[in-house]
Amino acid sequence: MIKDEIFELYIDGITALDSGLTTAAQYIFEDTLSLSENFHTETKSIHPIHTAILENLAKSCISNKNYDKALAALNKAREIEPNSLRILHRLFFFHADILPNEKLALEVYLSASEIHSRSDESCVNTDIFKSMRRRGEMIKKDRKTYLLMKESSNNDKIEAQNLMKQLPIEILSEIFKLLTPYDLNNLLSVCKSWRMTILESPYLIGIFKFQRYMTYHSLESYLRLFDQKVPISEITVDNIRISTDDIYEHRRIYKLLLASKLKCKCLEYTIGDDYKVPLTKMIKESKSDLFQNLVQLQVNVLKKHSALGVVPSILSFASNLKILSIKVDLPRIRSRLSVFKTKVKLPKLGQLDLCCRVTESVETMIDFPKFLDAPNLQKLTLESTLRPILTKFTNNSWKLKHLKLYKASINGFLRDFLNEDNKLSDYLENLEELEFESCSISSRSSDIPLEILERKPFASLKTLAFERSSVSMTELRCFFECTKTTLNNLYICDKPYLTYPEPFHATTNERPDFNLKALLETMPHLEKFRLSDDKINSSIFSTMMFDIAMLSRPIKLKLFEISSEYLSYQNYMVLFLSIKGKLFIDHLRICCPPTPQLSAFIDKAILNGEVKRVETFLLHG
Repeated sequence: MIKDEIFELYIDGITALDSGLTTAAQYIFEDTLSLSENFHTETKSIHPIHTAILENLAKSCISNKNYDKALAALNKAREIEPNSLRILHRLFFFHADILPNEKLALEVYLSASEIHSRSDESCVNTDIFKSMRRRGEMIKKDRKTYLLMKESSNNDKIEAQNLMKQLPIEILSEIFKLLTPYDLNNLLSVCKSWRMTILESPYLIGIFKFQRYMTYHSLESYLRLFDQKVPISEITVDNIRISTDDIYEHRRIYKLLLASKLKCKCLEYTIGDDYKVPLTKMIKESKSDLFQNLVQLQVNVLKKHSALGVVPSILSFASNLKILSIKVDLPRIRSRLSVFKTKVKLPKLGQLDLCCRVTESVETMIDFPKFLDAPNLQKLTLESTLRPILTKFTNNSWKLKHLKLYKASINGFLRDFLNEDNKLSDYLENLEELEFESCSISSRSSDIPLEILERKPFASLKTLAFERSSVSMTELRCFFECTKTTLNNLYICDKPYLTYPEPFHATTNERPDFNLKALLETMPHLEKFRLSDDKINSSIFSTMMFDIAMLSRPIKLKLFEISSEYLSYQNYMVLFLSIKGKLFIDHLRICCPPTPQLSAFIDKAILNGEVKRVETFLLHG
């Protein structure tokens, strides 16, 4: 069949190319491409390895210094797969090194950047993009003016003074975002013909950023610069960061900032002393101009607990707030003193992050949930010391969808969940994502009775993630018992406390071993699975592959990954042999660089429909 003949010729071309027979490889790939195009004409469908043929044809043409053919092949491949970072990577370095053309290289890099930014991290070959990012950013920095110029057949040159009038405001704002604050200020000073256009647009003025943390003098200079054509009250700055240990400087900044009627979208505010009273008064007198457009607020409270009292004053005006982060790092206090006394309404708040670095600081925050009216809150992040505060949230009508615990006890959370008194299981009945980061197992805890978990399941949990967390099979089994019918995604990444069965080794560990076969067969709705653990060696990996080969039924997965720094391409060749007829994977992640031998297995798996896409990456690269 022509389909098999194409694959066989392709393998011959790869072999010739790897052997250094580049001229022969070029002829073979040209013949293969001709067959593939005939296949397309006859079947009206593109052959699965058509773009791979074009890429390798380009590679052999480059070796033979036939650059025009190479470029034509790469452009054809890009037309077929415009969102392929792999093809853009080859095209970028062709324009950057082989036939240098920085303008074309930059155009390719910007396309790759856009694809990378709008894609899910788990579905993008980030290593490919990283390898071109440094070079691409250097070209972008050197050719900032090119981004302003769009060539046209009628006008080869655009005069600088007319450029601002020809480009839409949205494009200009994207251009300005590429520049540093220093470059933006120079733009106003040097390009006088642009100055008036910028000063007449509140939208463009808002792009001009403050360098690092705001000071009184930087704010004063900013206001003097822009308070000419546009009222300051119409300007909304993207980001403002305020942090100073000088009480006098802090008051001056806030007095000028509030008086200016300037607005901002994101505010990061660090307060280190007790200036609650004068600041609260200034905020009330400002009539909320600074905070009415706030979308994101981060408050860092240091030294004195009463400084936290500024937060309710700010929140009372921030009705459009969507993300709130409060980090408290206070010394030991003798008695509990709550600064939250009146209810704060935040109707648009969707994400809340709370962090207390010192255990004693928890007492200051303990009543916070009681006074927060946020009916649309869906995502909550708590650090370990604030885990007890989670039970306080059950008094509200919120229905969380995403909960993240940081440096907390995993089995401590499970005990809280099973406790009938705090109604935590009712509060988390709509939870869809549960994430543990840098969490551990409490040595004092006993095993959780599985029969209780069967009666109190996580009714809606779809994603369970452990990032750099010491989770053991005991805790995993508890979660599996209460998520059997709902769990879609399971991520266990970096340093889990798991043990694995090895061939010819007796299990002496008291904790149960991780069983991949049991996991895949007992979780009927599992779609994405990631396991990253450097304890997985070749022997353990082989046992897992045997488990896959012994599956009692075929299983479809959207994402599959087992990674370790000790695995090589030979291990993954075994994986491709094991999944035949057992696993059908949309996106397979492989932790090793692609080799010719492995590439042949990948191509055949794609051809047979066992895998749709393969991503290779380096674990610690």
